[in-house]
Amino acid sequence: MILKVKCSGLSAETEENFIWKMDHSLFSLPDELCCSICTEIFKEPVILKCNHSFCGSCLQDCWKNKSPRECPECKQKCSKDEPILNQRLKEVADLFLQKNDQSEIQNESFCSLHVEKFLSFCEEDQDVICLVCVNSIKHRDHHHSPVEKALQNKKEELKAILNPMKEDVKKLTEAKKEYDKTISQIKIQARDTEKQIKEEYERIYQFLRDEEKSRLIALREEEEENTQRVMEMMDNISKHISTLSDKIESTERRLMEDDITFLKTYKDTKERLDFKLQDPELLSGVPIDANKHLEPLKLRVKKIMEHILSLPDLTTALNTGDEQQPSDNTETPGHLGFVLASEGFTSGKHSWEVEVGDSPSWAVGVLEEPINKERKITFRPDSGFWALMLKNGEYQAGYSRLEVKKKPEKIGVELDYDNRQVSFFNSTDKSCIISLENKCSEKLFPFVCPWITGTEQNHEGLQISILKVKFLTEKIWSFLNIPWPKLPSINTTSKPAPVKVHIAVSGPALNSHQTFMKKLDMSLEECSLENCSVILVFCPVVTQMWTDMDTGVKNVPDDKPIILVLLHYSYNPDHIDDIPITPPRSNVVKVVQCVFHETVGLLECELNERAVRAVRAELKRLQTASVVARHVGGTLAPPPSQTHP
Repeated sequence: MILKVKCSGLSAETEENFIWKMDHSLFSLPDELCCSICTEIFKEPVILKCNHSFCGSCLQDCWKNKSPRECPECKQKCSKDEPILNQRLKEVADLFLQKNDQSEIQNESFCSLHVEKFLSFCEEDQDVICLVCVNSIKHRDHHHSPVEKALQNKKEELKAILNPMKEDVKKLTEAKKEYDKTISQIKIQARDTEKQIKEEYERIYQFLRDEEKSRLIALREEEEENTQRVMEMMDNISKHISTLSDKIESTERRLMEDDITFLKTYKDTKERLDFKLQDPELLSGVPIDANKHLEPLKLRVKKIMEHILSLPDLTTALNTGDEQQPSDNTETPGHLGFVLASEGFTSGKHSWEVEVGDSPSWAVGVLEEPINKERKITFRPDSGFWALMLKNGEYQAGYSRLEVKKKPEKIGVELDYDNRQVSFFNSTDKSCIISLENKCSEKLFPFVCPWITGTEQNHEGLQISILKVKFLTEKIWSFLNIPWPKLPSINTTSKPAPVKVHIAVSGPALNSHQTFMKKLDMSLEECSLENCSVILVFCPVVTQMWTDMDTGVKNVPDDKPIILVLLHYSYNPDHIDDIPITPPRSNVVKVVQCVFHETVGLLECELNERAVRAVRAELKRLQTASVVARHVGGTLAPPPSQTHP
């Protein structure tokens, strides 16, 4: 390819025709296209009268500190109107640069400016250069070395840098492995904590949903009431606007009549305008009183949360006062009103609450196995008792008399088996009364002694709350609810009697309740309401779940435990939210959900299987508790005032 360009400012030999030859994507570069000052392609070239051309910036740099101005090559003096732009040379240089950029120069061994092979390495610029570059103004004063020598030196330098870096990589790799282990531990702990958090909050979700529903209903009622009131006021205003508009329009027509007619009708017109408008009633307050809805909600949530949340961590024992030896309060279970829990504990943290009220004497706490009705009782650790006692107006615990400033109406007990500690506190203000060290390694049973020999008996007995215990999985352990004269001896290995169940169906269940009973596969005795020990209510959900729940237990007595089975009419179990449901009444001990359909009856699905397992477990719990709760003289009979199994 041959490119011919007419240009000026070159030597005489090439002034007419300047030829570039392109061979293998490389242009041969004549010296005439390079500035003699910077030895690079012309940039904004200018020409002097002596016909020499230079880069505009290079020439100005040469003239910066020289006077008079002269040509850098021939030393001819220059006039003030010099230099001028060499337009044709600029076009040639720009065209060369454009073609050079477009060409794909793949041979990196040649200088892109001078098309000469790289033979030297500039130490100052840390770059390879050709022989033309070596003699240029840019590099002539720099230190150069042959490419071969520079290559060897630079490789050795990089190797010296790489060796410690490789050692650093090894150290970082080991550290990364440790971090990976830490991340795994963090994830495991986070998942465990997440599970615990979900379990803790799951039991309050339903309460919050119920509260939200009730507050929203109240809000909607107020919204409708206020809206209706304002609408009535707006209707009244609209009527006044219409009346006034008619009077204004009529009067304006009168004003347009002729003079005589206007004066004749003036009196009547004025009388019609004799209308005094009362100012519109101003609305007092805000349209919706948010505080009326939010403040009671905050108080209610706070109260419920205090009831639901776990007891505080009682780790500090208070000063027990004088270390005096109390009297030897030696008793036997046969001489006490003694109530024993149906379950004992060998690990974990457990808490419960006993309402003592104004009772003049009582004892609460835990005792260790073995349990014997002839066992001597001193309510001291050396007798296997860790208890708080009120007798003859004095509070005692362990070997110490206590000074209790405020008489408690409810006693909270917390057993931390793993940390060997039993704590007692006033449930009203959550203040710790005393913490006792427990060195026992046997199973510990919660107990209550409603009266003590030599004191006035508590004929009303003590009220013992159902307690929620975290013990592997969360279970509900029940206590007997009345004082009883003797500590019974029970053979726990004997086969428990069938649970007496009364079955109630509150709507069309399509025999799904019968299928459910068969799946329970346990020893049950179906009997009347009067003779049963537990009521099993099957409640089809046909309208609103909460309404149907209330209807289902409406005609069921409230003095016996109820297991409520909600039957949803659906063919898809995924439509049912299997979440804990707040019982509609206090004696409802378990609520489960099932799905059934008219074509198949009770569906075969995991939701229904979980419900069956939950009901079976609750019935077995009631069955086991009844052995302790009803055992009097070898026969089973419920205590007179017992309200919970």
